[in-house]
Amino acid sequence: KGTLLQVWRGEFANVTEMWHSRGEPQILMPEGLLIGLDGKSNFVNTITSTSAWPDSSDFSFKGYYLDTQQLPEIQYQNTSSSVYDKLAPIKDGLRRSIRVIGNPVTCYVANASKIEQVDKELYRINGDYYIRFTKGDKATIRTIGNHQELLLSVEKNRSYDIIW
Repeated sequence: KGTLLQVWRGEFANVTEMWHSRGEPQILMPEGLLIGLDGKSNFVNTITSTSAWPDSSDFSFKGYYLDTQQLPEIQYQNTSSSVYDKLAPIKDGLRRSIRVIGNPVTCYVANASKIEQVDKELYRINGDYYIRFTKGDKATIRTIGNHQELLLSVEKNRSYDIIW
């Protein structure tokens, strides 16, 4: 699906479980502050105000390119749009930059039981982390069932910060 599953800030990883006595579970555990995300598909061309966000979208992974700082920019494409999605570290989290060629897309930013608009461009997600949009960007909060979704319409270029 090409989506974020979790993010963390701090030391890279603790792999003790993989090597100590070679027992179970043999997993990598991120060190530092960890935020789990829901892992839904990130982009659709159209969505109604009441329809559920799809479990998968018609965007296909087309590859990635490294910029001059060696950060990946991932490309997705469907019949009407090409989307370039880039993550870059910032002091207090990650900056996500989205570039669209073709028809506009809607970007699935967050899903939570409670999304609060704290300031014009700042949203608190379940009290766990924040989303900060670029000045002037207008995000939409919609309630579907017992949860809320934070969506951003992207016509050409948009970015937002995930802060935790």
